[in-house]
Amino acid sequence: MATQKTITRKPSANAVKASRTPKTEIDDLDLDLEGDADQEVKEPVVKSLAGQSFERNMSGTKKIFTDLFKLTVAKVIKYEGWDEQNEHPDEHPSKFSHWEHTHPFRTYDKKGARITTSTPIGGHFHVVEWEDGEDGKTPIIKSVSGPMVMGKKRIKGKIVQVPVPANDYDDHTHDIEYIRSSEIVVQATNVEAAKVIAWEANKTAPIPGVQERG
Repeated sequence: MATQKTITRKPSANAVKASRTPKTEIDDLDLDLEGDADQEVKEPVVKSLAGQSFERNMSGTKKIFTDLFKLTVAKVIKYEGWDEQNEHPDEHPSKFSHWEHTHPFRTYDKKGARITTSTPIGGHFHVVEWEDGEDGKTPIIKSVSGPMVMGKKRIKGKIVQVPVPANDYDDHTHDIEYIRSSEIVVQATNVEAAKVIAWEANKTAPIPGVQERG
C-alpha cells in the first residue's frame, strides 16, 4: 500500500453511465389486411436473450467511488489533569501522556456526500484536503491538518460550528495510506445536494466523540 506524506498544520481555505439497454430486434412485420387473403403472414422474429445478462439502467442514479484511507500511527498528547488552561507539557510533564493512534478516513459517505474530516479518535479529528484523481485513479491528498475539535464561530451574524485547533501544545499530524475503494450508487441529485446539506449540518451538529469548544 502506498503511503503519502502530507503534513501541514492548518487546513486550507479550499478544504470544502447509465448503461444502454440492448434493444430487442424485431424484423418488420408486413400486415396487409386488404391484400390477398391467401398471402402468408410473417411471424415476428425475436432474438432470444436467454442466458444473457445486462447491466441495469438505473434511472436518476449515479455511480461514484468512495475511497478508504488510513491516517498512519502518530502520538497524541493527552492532558490528564484538571486545569488544562494553565498547564503545559513542557512545564508540567506529569500531567500529560502520549498515546499512539490512527484514524480512518473515507472520501464519500453512503449518501454520496463529500467528506473532509477523519473519523474522530481520542477526542479529536483531522481536516483532510483532497481533490479527485485523474483517469479513474484515487484522490490526491493535499494536506492533513493538526488535531482539531469543533468550535463556535460567528459568520454573517450566525453562530456556526467550525473546526478549530484542539489546543496550543499538540500539533501532531499523520502520513496517509491508501487502503481500498468501493463503488456506490446514489441518487444523481443527491451528489450536489449532499454537499450543501453536509455543509449546513456541520454548522450546528457536533462531530461524535469530539468535544466542543465555546
